Amino acid sequence: MAENMNEEIAFKPGEKLTYKAFYNWGVIWVYAADVNFEISQKYFASKSAICFETKANSIPRYDWFFKVRDTFKSYVTVENLQPLWAERNTSEGRVKIYESYAFPVGNNKIYSTIQGTNKPLKRDTIDAKQTAFDVLSAVYGCRNLDFERCKVNDKIPVRIVLDNQIHSLFIRYLGRQVVIDKKQQSFRCFKFSSFMVAGTAFKGGEDVSVYVTDDQNRIPILVEAKVLIGSVKAYLDSYEGLKYPMKSLIK
Repeated sequence: MAENMNEEIAFKPGEKLTYKAFYNWGVIWVYAADVNFEISQKYFASKSAICFETKANSIPRYDWFFKVRDTFKSYVTVENLQPLWAERNTSEGRVKIYESYAFPVGNNKIYSTIQGTNKPLKRDTIDAKQTAFDVLSAVYGCRNLDFERCKVNDKIPVRIVLDNQIHSLFIRYLGRQVVIDKKQQSFRCFKFSSFMVAGTAFKGGEDVSVYVTDDQNRIPILVEAKVLIGSVKAYLDSYEGLKYPMKSLIK
C-alpha cells in the first residue's frame, strides 16, 4: 500500500471525526453505537510521531443485545506513516481481546503481545519480510491513497497484522459517487471496498464499502459493512481540525 500513497498527507494532528453507527434490525435501522477518531502529535522513543486513537462504544440501552467497548491506538512515523507501535483493546459481546505490536524501524520483525477470552498471555516475534500495518494505521493509510491514478476495479494490496498473523489483503477501487449523509448533505466521494479477515465480526471477504471525500482530506463519509449477524452503516456526524477545506461538499 505504501507505494500507492500520496506524498502530501491528507490529515494533520488536531483532526477529530465522530460517527454514528446504525445496525440493521429486521426492516429498520437502529442507532447503535458512537465511534470517535482523533489524531495528535506525540513522542515515541524520544522522536516526534503521529498518534491515532479510536474508540467505539455501543449505545447503553442496546448493551444487553451486543455490548461493544473498543479502543485502538497507533503511533506512526511523521514522514511516511509507517507503524511504530499499536494497541488493540476490544470487548465485543462476551469476547475480549488485547493485542499490542512493536514495529522496530529498520527491522523486519514485529514483536507482539496477545491475550484474550480463554486465551493466556502470549508474547511472540513475527517475521514481517515486507511492510505490514496494524488495523488503525491501515485505516489512515487508505485515506492517503492516490485514487486519482486508479481505474475502476484496480486492487491495491495491503498487509495487516491481526490476531498475531500477517494477512495479505487488498483495497478495490470502485469509482466516484455522490453520497448523502444523515443531515441530507451531499458529498462527492471516492468509493472502495476492503477485503476483511474472518473473525468475531466478519465472515471474511469484501464485506466493507467505504466512501471518502473527493478532495484532499479523504474523510470517510459513509462506511457500509456486512457482519456476522446483519449489516452496519456508519455516517460521519461531525468533524474538526481538517488539514484542507471541505471542497467535496456540494452546496
